[in-house]
This record gives sequence, structure tokens and C-alpha cells, in this order.
Amino acid sequence: CKDLDNGQYEFTYKVERAGKYLLDVSLVDQVDEDEAPELLGVKNLTEVEVIVDPADPVATKCKVEGKGLESGVAGVDADFKVEPYDNFGNRCTNEAELAGKLKAVLRHKTKSDIVIDATITLNASNPDDVHYHAVYNCPVSGEYELEITMNDARIVDPVTTVLIKDAGVSDPKKTKSTLTCNSTLIAGESLAVQ
Repeated sequence: CKDLDNGQYEFTYKVERAGKYLLDVSLVDQVDEDEAPELLGVKNLTEVEVIVDPADPVATKCKVEGKGLESGVAGVDADFKVEPYDNFGNRCTNEAELAGKLKAVLRHKTKSDIVIDATITLNASNPDDVHYHAVYNCPVSGEYELEITMNDARIVDPVTTVLIKDAGVSDPKKTKSTLTCNSTLIAGESLAVQ
């Protein structure tokens, strides 16, 4: 606490955790050595609620998770989520400020003309799990480099490699099959399936 010599005092306290705090300002009378301790007086001057918001999000503190960070299927939506945090570990709750500042880009490793921008939207449907939802759809199988940035700073460094598999056999909707076989067999005969 600093005496400003004008009847006012100033104190500073660095707050790193976001949340609600109660600031209790009290005046404590000093007691001389020869005075009785019971004369010590405490007077509550005021109580003030202080709300501390998270600081600006920091790219290297953000968390990302989801299957779409590792793999996907060509022609099928893949996704992951991004949770922004500040330098002190506070979850950034003013998500609207980040609109347009988060980007995710996939670049095919061997076909430089294939570049996919993920669509990133705010998902606030569950108040306990507010996050950004990134969705992308790669038209061609292969290895892609995924770069996720916030304010042009990488969230994941180094760039992540994502394997996009061919939709052929792995997608039952696009697979045609015909099964024909003789349903009556004698032990020792071979079963032929076509």
C-alpha cells in the first residue's frame, strides 16, 4: 500500500486467475506500545466486487483435440475443436472477439494446388464446453499438412500431418457387393463366395 500524501492510498495486486473477487477495504487504527490492544479499531470502509476477465488468448496456450487432427476420409467432413486460453491458463470466454482470428488450412503434401480452408464456427450450445469447431472436407486422399493459427501465430507447432484415406472401400455407402454361394455344402467341400 502506498500513501499518496493527499489523504489517498494506492495499492496494486497482480491478478492472474479470472473470476469474481470481493475486495474488502478496511481502516485499521495503529496502537502505540503503551496503549491497550483492545483499543485497536477496525472499520470496514467498503466491499467491492471485482470481476477479472481472462487476458487475450495466446496461440501456444490453446488446446486442440479431435480425430480430424490425425485422419479423415476423402469427400467426408472431418472435424476438431479449438479451446482458447490466455497466458495464465484461463479459458478465454469472450469467444466472439476471436471470430476471424482463428484459421486452419490443409495443404496436400504432393499436390500443391490442393489447399483446403477449414470452416471454423463458435459452438456455444453447451455453456460448460464453449469452443471453436473446425470442419474440413478434403476431396483427394493423401497426406496433408494442417496449420492452425490464431492471429497468424501457430497453435500447433510444428505443422501437423493428417492422413486422408481414400473413400473407396472404407465408405460402405459407396461400396457395391453381391454375395452368391451354394448354401448347402458337404464336409470337406470348399465354400466359394463371389
